[in-house]
Amino acid sequence: MISLKNRRRIILGCTTLLILLMIAGFVYAISHALDADKPDRILSKMDSPGLVVYGTVRNMSGEGVENVSIYRSYSAYPGVLIATTDANGDYEAEFAEIAGEEMVTVWANGQGLTFEPEQSYWRHYYGYERIRCDFVVSLSTEIFIPMINK
Repeated sequence: MISLKNRRRIILGCTTLLILLMIAGFVYAISHALDADKPDRILSKMDSPGLVVYGTVRNMSGEGVENVSIYRSYSAYPGVLIATTDANGDYEAEFAEIAGEEMVTVWANGQGLTFEPEQSYWRHYYGYERIRCDFVVSLSTEIFIPMINK
C-alpha cells in the first residue's frame, strides 16, 4: 500500500509534468502560428476580426480610372481615406480591425466626377470580411449658372 506522503509526491510529480507539457505545447503552437511575412504577428489577418475593402473604378467604356480616392466610415466615426485607385482603376485598402458589429459605408470621390453607386453600405458582423466595392464613374452633368438680378 502506498503511504499518504508518497501519494502526494506522485500527484505533485504528475501535476508538474502536465504543466511542463502544456507549456511546451503552447510554445510549439505559438512558434508555428507566426506569419511568414510578419514574424512579429502571431495571428494572421484572417484570424482577426476586421475588414478589407477592394474593387475597381471604371468609366462608362469599362476602362479603369486612376487617382480616385476611396473613403470608408463607420456609423459613429467620420470618413477616412483608405485607398487610391492605380492606373488600372483597381484599389485595395489595408486590413482594418473591427472589434464587433459595425455599419460600414464606402464611397468614391473624384473632382468633377459622379459615381454609381454613390456609396456602398452594409452591416459588418464580427469576424474577418473581404468585400468588393466597384464604382462606375461619369462626368458630372450638373452645371452651375448663377442668376443675375437687375
